[in-house]
Amino acid sequence: MILFDKVPLAHYITNLWQWDVDWEEQNPEYRCLLRRLHVVNAAKALLLLEMLVIPIYVLFLFPYWIFWIGIPVLFDSIIKKTLDTQ
Repeated sequence: MILFDKVPLAHYITNLWQWDVDWEEQNPEYRCLLRRLHVVNAAKALLLLEMLVIPIYVLFLFPYWIFWIGIPVLFDSIIKKTLDTQ
């Protein structure tokens, strides 16, 4: 079992998708963005945004990596499909 911060990794990932906060929800010290959003939900939103932005940024910095990774994967899947049909 892989643990991340003493929590099983599968449980940690499923908690990222749940937006219901069941602790300290009414405490105003844990609110941000004009006291409308819980800090945990804001952190989850920023994490998901970061997971989207970083690959785009890496593609911008190193545009040639798509030729080394993407095209062989594409051709490999095409070759497998043609071999399966024969």
